[in-house]
Amino acid sequence: MSKEEMDKESMSPDSVPFPDSKRGVNDGGTAPAEAGCCCGGGKCECADKAAGIPADMAAKIDAILAENASLRDLLAHSVADFDNYRKRSVREREDARRTANADFVAALIPVLDTMALAIDAARKHYPEASGIVDGIDMIVTQLKNTLKGQGVEAIQPASGAEFDPNLHESIAHQPSDTVPEGAVSAVVRTGYSLNGRLIRPASVVLSSGKAK
Repeated sequence: MSKEEMDKESMSPDSVPFPDSKRGVNDGGTAPAEAGCCCGGGKCECADKAAGIPADMAAKIDAILAENASLRDLLAHSVADFDNYRKRSVREREDARRTANADFVAALIPVLDTMALAIDAARKHYPEASGIVDGIDMIVTQLKNTLKGQGVEAIQPASGAEFDPNLHESIAHQPSDTVPEGAVSAVVRTGYSLNGRLIRPASVVLSSGKAK
């Protein structure tokens, strides 16, 4: 065999040694580690390591995210509290506006009572002055309508109505053949309310049932 043939045979692909695919390239033949988390069940830092994020920087990021979540929760509660405060303020202002004239109405009610008594007395004792009395009665009616427009309501339960302790004040009992026992038999003094707020209860007489 010539020298050239010997050199070609020594350089053939089959004569060049290749590393075993089952052996590690960089570890001198040690098998590579299996894929998976290497953190032993704790907080996984593999992703941070793969991304090249230092451990202390990852911890700071986690702290910032936790603080952000806490601040978002605090903001949501603050918004809800402010909304409740706003609604409560509006309601209180509305209630104050609706009942601001309560003292004025309470002072005016006795005047209406006196005028009603005067009109009744004039009709009985001075029939010849019926024209003047009718004119005064119209003025009183106009005044009552004006008050009603401001939220003033008269409380005048009908005979036989159920007694309501929230609106009525019982001052006496009397027998009645037509009104059930415990029901309103007569109204002695008209009551008034202002926008649902009681100014004065109606003074009523209750039925004690049929006379025995």
